Amino acid sequence: MVVVSMAAVPARADTPSDAPSDTLSWVPEGVRAAMTAAKETSKRVKIDDATTETSEFYATPDGKIAAKISANIERFSRDGAWVPIDLTLRKQADGSVAPTAYPQDMRFSGKRAAETGDLMAMGSGDEKITVGWQTALPEPTLAGSKATYPEVMPGVDLVVQATQTGFEQFTVLKTAAAAKYVDQITLPLSGPGVSVVRTDKKGNIRVHSRGGEQHTAIPTPMMWDSRSATHGGPPKRRQVTADITHTTPAQARKGRDATDPVNLTLKPDKNWLTSPDTVYPVTIDPYYDWSTTAGSTTVVKGYATGWPDSDSLFVGTYDSTWTGRSFISWWATGLQGFQVDQATLHLANPYSTTCSQTPWEIWTTDPITADTSWTNQPEWQVKEATSTSTSCNDGWVTADATSFFQRAVEKQVGQPTMGLRTADETATNQYKQFSSWNAADSSKSPFVEVWYSLPPNPVDPDAGLWANQSTLSDFADWTVAEVGTTSGYIESVNEAKTTSVTLLWAGPPNAMQAAVLAEAQRRTITATVKQRVYTKDQLAQAADAALASATSGSGVFANFTIGTTAAVSPEFDGVIITGQHKSNPADTAAADQALSQQATQALGVAVKVQTAPMPTNTGTTRGTDTSPFNAGAYMAPGCTLGFGLRIGSATYTTTARHCDAQSYSANDATVARKYGTKLVARDGAARLLTAGGSRLMFYGGYNSSLKATVVRHPSTGAGANINPGDYVCTSGGNSGSHCGGGANMKVIKGGVKYEDGYGITSTILAKRIDGGLAAVRGDSGGPVYRNTPGVFGATNVYAVGMIQAGMGDKVPCGSLRQSTGLCYSEVLYTSINTIIRGVSGSSLVTG
Repeated sequence: MVVVSMAAVPARADTPSDAPSDTLSWVPEGVRAAMTAAKETSKRVKIDDATTETSEFYATPDGKIAAKISANIERFSRDGAWVPIDLTLRKQADGSVAPTAYPQDMRFSGKRAAETGDLMAMGSGDEKITVGWQTALPEPTLAGSKATYPEVMPGVDLVVQATQTGFEQFTVLKTAAAAKYVDQITLPLSGPGVSVVRTDKKGNIRVHSRGGEQHTAIPTPMMWDSRSATHGGPPKRRQVTADITHTTPAQARKGRDATDPVNLTLKPDKNWLTSPDTVYPVTIDPYYDWSTTAGSTTVVKGYATGWPDSDSLFVGTYDSTWTGRSFISWWATGLQGFQVDQATLHLANPYSTTCSQTPWEIWTTDPITADTSWTNQPEWQVKEATSTSTSCNDGWVTADATSFFQRAVEKQVGQPTMGLRTADETATNQYKQFSSWNAADSSKSPFVEVWYSLPPNPVDPDAGLWANQSTLSDFADWTVAEVGTTSGYIESVNEAKTTSVTLLWAGPPNAMQAAVLAEAQRRTITATVKQRVYTKDQLAQAADAALASATSGSGVFANFTIGTTAAVSPEFDGVIITGQHKSNPADTAAADQALSQQATQALGVAVKVQTAPMPTNTGTTRGTDTSPFNAGAYMAPGCTLGFGLRIGSATYTTTARHCDAQSYSANDATVARKYGTKLVARDGAARLLTAGGSRLMFYGGYNSSLKATVVRHPSTGAGANINPGDYVCTSGGNSGSHCGGGANMKVIKGGVKYEDGYGITSTILAKRIDGGLAAVRGDSGGPVYRNTPGVFGATNVYAVGMIQAGMGDKVPCGSLRQSTGLCYSEVLYTSINTIIRGVSGSSLVTG
């Protein structure tokens, strides 16, 4: 690591004097080329560089861009080409059953005589998970994406169905007599991907891999009968009690590489199954979802949970008692700098209570989560449009979504959430059923058609945002210099989009606070104060004491393994500590609360303890990488390889400029080669290496064998342009990957001056807002990335930048290749697009 100074400078490498004269230079080259070709040929031209798992873009002869954006995943990248997902199940040579074309290795069982065994397996390597079934299985009957195993018990069929983001399992009780066979249904979960399994208070189940990241979500298991089938209404869903029991002793589950096989036991309500009001057949799920991000859901008045796994969306009421509202989440970053001219929403509408046109509305809302329910709905922000389009024979309906998507573009919301509801929620003639993102027939999933164009005076869309951030960075530097770190002042929380700052302040208002607020006003910065009880020094001392207690095995944290400590958090006035209880308590929430109270009393400041997965060692290939080298590989004796670049037909790899590549080699002594330097980039503080670079990137632990494919970002044709407030991940050869659950590594500011020993360059600062690990010594040069909306773990990623240095609070290092005391909660990185511009004629190596 090298010295970092915090003086504010422009975040972009191009200065006004040497910026390209072409005012559209910020428009991706692939987009400009397609627009030119469309105009010259008078035909639509597909923009290959902009294609994603959910979207396709076309340049049209009239100078516009037409896009189709789906709510679900329609394609995936394989060997550099996009492959349409085909969920049609086919029997394999070994007797198993698998989808025709699928992003993951997913297989269902064929005929099986044994009473126990796997029903399905999904994923590979350290993220593989298997689900068992505890009866013999007959030969399945295949129909599209469904496989039916008839009569696995008398009167009981077992059905599994592949979906775009996982699979759903149905236990179908065909008659009331079959209920006696399902007092409980035990589903063994095992495999390398089953390291930590937890349930929340609403019954949602989360499965974490050995790397600590959640990769499978099981929404609250439900069951329903057939009463609604006669009138097209929604199913009468009831929550199924689900218990998680460990199948190995607690002591055996400890250690870096431990897995945690469990039994998921479903216990249907016997009284409901035997009630004369229950109409058979009865269906019992669960649903296994690798997306970890809700795509759509329905909330129902009187129901404690949402319905994210339902194949339908419901709005309104059909009987004046049951009322539903629905939400759809769109991956719709769009084209930066373009405006939305028109957008049309398309929904399959299999049922309406009337064929007459009745009104329903689309809104912009806050995001949906796994906890979304009727009593926990996202905020309904703005009503965007009302439609009367209606179908009563499984046709399509439409609505004008122009203002919805334009609002998302203006506010730079990459994943806007759309709310659906009827205009009058008491009118039974307005009730409608739409197909969801999880529709059994994926061709019926929601989609939108969007038409973009350049505004009359197009400008770089990032320019204003980074200018705001530069203003805030300069103000933060002034504040630290004037106030210091030992007074009541703690730190500030910047919001670049609104040029505003929140000051965290301990102690009563005083003259110094007034001076800070006056200076903010003079700089046209909106400043507010959030009162704090503890000073920064008090919190830092308490965090150090907690670490010392856990390390020594004595004191309040003697029986707790600390993963991270956050001494200062905008969300909590105290210290946030994450990790795991050594006793493996059955009720982790209660144990967290009890330890929080004990620690608060012992340390003298407020303490919040949160159980969280620990970083672990997973595999052995970052350090044994061979040509063509992958981003995230370790360079002995202490740096990391960055993303690959292509010049002409040759590929190269990269690292940070301050990593003198002539003295570095692959960590494995059997790999007898040096990387070698081809050139040192003027911009971006990067070093281009003669060693060949690949389109892959390591993720997971420091010895991980897991690799993701680097894909082109649709808005740039290369890497992702990330703005303040967005979230990123790092992948270092010494410490592994760090995402903080995907929404904790937050970009704070640009324009951070960084001296690397070769000169000063402008970098971007990202911070673990949960106080976790961001980078360590030896991670320099490694990739900064973002998971794509493909949502299958980290199978596809966008390149964001290159690690230059760690900074900020020192945190526990976790599992490292080489031990170091320099482990930080913040990271400085250079934008990958700056690096590409700094290497003449280069482009990103992508899949």
